[in-house]
Amino acid sequence: MALQKNKTVKGFTGNYWKIIKLTQDFTKNRVDVIIVLYKDKATRDNDIFSHVHTFEHNLNDSFHSKSYSNGADTMKSISLKEAYKVLKTIAIAEQAKIDTPVEGVEANEQLAFFSGATNV
Repeated sequence: MALQKNKTVKGFTGNYWKIIKLTQDFTKNRVDVIIVLYKDKATRDNDIFSHVHTFEHNLNDSFHSKSYSNGADTMKSISLKEAYKVLKTIAIAEQAKIDTPVEGVEANEQLAFFSGATNV
């Protein structure tokens, strides 16, 4: 599973976003992901170290809020598939903040970018 959406970073263009690290800290109830941009799927399949851009985000708020639930003890069993789902949910919410601005509420544009990504 991955996300697909074009982005140019420092002159390099890629379109294949892959979560390469999903870390769960059970003592702190913390979930972090590292998402990497590759030129394309073929590049990722042939050379996992040739990424264009890295993005790191903490998913705690979504797993602790009512916007996502998957049973009583979600923090103990988060799958990669669920992490992609939550990332997209967050992205859509952040894009809504950009589309309909509210004074004093700032959107995370880096996260909002993923709202239009396609699951592949």
